[in-house]
Amino acid sequence: MRGHLDLSVVIPTYRQSEVIGPQIRQVLQALDRLDCNYEVLVVVDGDEDGASTALAAISHARLRVTVNDRNAGKGSVVRQGLLAAHGRARAFLDGGGDIPPQCLIDAYALYAASNADIVVGSKLHPQSVVEYPLLRRIYSWGYRQLTRALFGLGVRDTQSGLKIYTAPVVENVFPHVQTSGFAFDIEALALAMRFGFRSIVEAPIVVNGHFRSTIRPTTVVSMLIETLMVAARLQKFRPDRHPSR
Repeated sequence: MRGHLDLSVVIPTYRQSEVIGPQIRQVLQALDRLDCNYEVLVVVDGDEDGASTALAAISHARLRVTVNDRNAGKGSVVRQGLLAAHGRARAFLDGGGDIPPQCLIDAYALYAASNADIVVGSKLHPQSVVEYPLLRRIYSWGYRQLTRALFGLGVRDTQSGLKIYTAPVVENVFPHVQTSGFAFDIEALALAMRFGFRSIVEAPIVVNGHFRSTIRPTTVVSMLIETLMVAARLQKFRPDRHPSR
């Protein structure tokens, strides 16, 4: 199947044993309705709650599951999955099911129609359906200003859990992504621009229900530190060459 896949979908999961099984089934059902060759790669970022058992109950020829011995961080496992994928388009979708599979399908259609290097799911897209707390909106606004100042990124929402990259973007960019935490999105987008991948389009998303995750002050501080470290690394980073597209 390698070399003939249209789409790879990487789904990282950590401590989501109760919801990951139903989510994967829904994703597979949605993708089965598409006229494309695909694979789904689930990376369990340390099996602390029996997620691997829930996933073992799913039998599907397009599903691959990798279980890591220990928790490495979201950035690390997304990088791991994308680099292990074989598709011409390589997506990642957050585990947990907050973003329904139809958003992935719609983003892939936008990718195919736009010939973009990267499709970014955006909570700030005019057609997105999202409700989230005022404090989170303030954090997001502040982080957006920071990333614009440091990296010149015009992407309105860098942190949503849905993105699609072309295979050349993944193969050129992600070997250089070092961030293991949540700021990996910023590092990947900033590196993509350094490599000349500047065609980035935003897709609408729906977030089911309320935000189950919360942002703690320690998370904000950690993301700030990670982002500043990315900026420092990129000051010294020079691509060996610009990839041809």
